[in-house]
Amino acid sequence: MSEKPHAENMAADDDRMLAGIRARAEARNTSGLIGGVREWSDINHLLGVIDRLRVELATVHEPVAVSPDGHAPTPAEYPEELFDEDGYPSDEALAYLDAFPGSPNELIDYVAELMAGYGSVRRSDIEDYWGQPKVEVKMVTGGWSGCEQVLSHLAQTMFHFCFWESSSRGGAVVYRLRPADLHLAGLWCNPKHFSQKIHEE
Repeated sequence: MSEKPHAENMAADDDRMLAGIRARAEARNTSGLIGGVREWSDINHLLGVIDRLRVELATVHEPVAVSPDGHAPTPAEYPEELFDEDGYPSDEALAYLDAFPGSPNELIDYVAELMAGYGSVRRSDIEDYWGQPKVEVKMVTGGWSGCEQVLSHLAQTMFHFCFWESSSRGGAVVYRLRPADLHLAGLWCNPKHFSQKIHEE
């Protein structure tokens, strides 16, 4: 199944959104509602950052992980063992989650693998407050510290940043995505794995 049409549709939506933001910001600046050049410059800088991140998220990359020295990223491979001898997610499995290279759909499946047996990952097709279709993903730790480890690592990713909806006492986290988001290729990993590349460019 090709993910390209989803990426193209999302990119077109983003282009229209960014064009609208620029037009409204320019109109506000012209009418004197923005305090001065500094604010206008800051808005342009922020929009440039959004542009660069959108390009990064629309491009498929090899997974990366932090090297032993903690600096240079190195390629990551799917872990040979998902669990250690005590039944907890292995260090390699958590590192792969940090550097996850696939789509949100694949990431959700991977988290479900790591939480199987103790916690749960459930998907539901719902409508939001405006009647738009959404996919709700509810992850529950079941009180097991191994699942809590997984969700702690997940909370540091771009997936969490983009799709987090709520967290509640007892170890439940809810994400909501548009159906098209599930198959959107990009960097949904921990941003420390690609922020260095953006700065270098």
